[in-house]
Amino acid sequence: MVRAARSETKVTITIKINRHSPQIDFKKWEHSTSIQKRTTRSSHQPAEVTETVHARYSNGIADITGDMTIPFEKIVGRKPRNANEHDIVITKATFESVSKMVWLGQKFL
Repeated sequence: MVRAARSETKVTITIKINRHSPQIDFKKWEHSTSIQKRTTRSSHQPAEVTETVHARYSNGIADITGDMTIPFEKIVGRKPRNANEHDIVITKATFESVSKMVWLGQKFL
């Protein structure tokens, strides 16, 4: 998870796999922009979910709610310098492919 303000980690993706039905939630977490009231040695900058993609399978159809964008700057620590450097977009098709592999392993498909 995103931990401290000085942490090099700027973005984290978590995956919640339902064990009982073919449902997966993908969440993108980033440092919260809210300001903490009091800073101590043990305090850490909170993280918040900034994007969620839900994957469900029902009646032979996979339903994926959208794409997810991971900002280039949050991965590399600087702005893109040319056209080859850009945000990473995880497409609905990629989420569907990953989800189907999980569901096959769970014997839902």
